Amino acid sequence: MTNTQTRQYKDAGFLTSMVLILLLALTGLDLVTALFTWLEIDLYTKFQNGGFVTQEEGIAAGTASDSRLFLVSMLRIGFFVVLGVCSLRWIARANSNAQSMGAQLTISPGWSVGYYFIPIYNIWKPYRAMCEIYQGSVNASRFLGVQIPFYLPLWWGLWVISGMVNNVSYKMTLNAKGLEDAVLASQVSLGGVFLNVVLNLVFFYLVWDISSLQRVAYENFLVHGPLEEEFGDQPDPDQDPNPAPE
Repeated sequence: MTNTQTRQYKDAGFLTSMVLILLLALTGLDLVTALFTWLEIDLYTKFQNGGFVTQEEGIAAGTASDSRLFLVSMLRIGFFVVLGVCSLRWIARANSNAQSMGAQLTISPGWSVGYYFIPIYNIWKPYRAMCEIYQGSVNASRFLGVQIPFYLPLWWGLWVISGMVNNVSYKMTLNAKGLEDAVLASQVSLGGVFLNVVLNLVFFYLVWDISSLQRVAYENFLVHGPLEEEFGDQPDPDQDPNPAPE
C-alpha cells in the first residue's frame, strides 16, 4: 500500500474542466470524421458503379475526400495528445486526493499513470487503478468494500476494443489493394469512430462523477477530520469478536 500521510488534497477543478472540454471537442471531431468517412465510402461506391462522367472528375473528388480526412485526422491527433496529457494528470491527481483523505490505495499516483505504458500490465492495471480511485472517493476508510459502478468496466472494455478496431482499420487501409479493400477498411474505420464517440461519452461521465464524489468527500473530511477520528480503529476480520474468558 502507498503512504497516504504525506499527500495533500489539491483541487482538481481546472484539470477536470480541461478534460471535459477536450472530450467534447474530440467527440465533435469524431462525428465530423464519421461524416467524412461515410462520404468516402459513398465515393468508392460511385467509382465501382461508374458514377463519374470523366476520370478527371473522379480524381478530383477523391483528392478532395482525402484532403478532408487528412485535415480532420491531424486535428484529432492534436486534441487526443492534449487530452491524453490532461487525463493522465487528472488520474494522478484523483489518486493522490483519494489517498490524502485516508484511502489506503494499493496503486500510487505515479503507477496509476505509468501502467498505461507498460506492456501486459496496461491490459488491466490502469483499470484496477481507476477502480481504486472510485472506491477511495466513495468511502476512504473501507474502500475495498465499495461496489464498482457499471460504467468503469464499460469504459475499460470500450478502451480496449476501440484500440483494437482502430489498429485493424489502420493496417487494412495500408494494405488495401483495390476499391473493395478500401471500402471494407473505411467501414471498419467508421465502426471504430463510433466506438470512440461512445468511449468519450462514458469517460466524460466517469471523470465528472469521480470529481463530484471527491469534492463531497473532501467537504466531509474538512468537517469530520481525519478518518481515525471519525471511524476509529477498524476491527480485524479474523479476530473473534467474543473471545473466551481466560
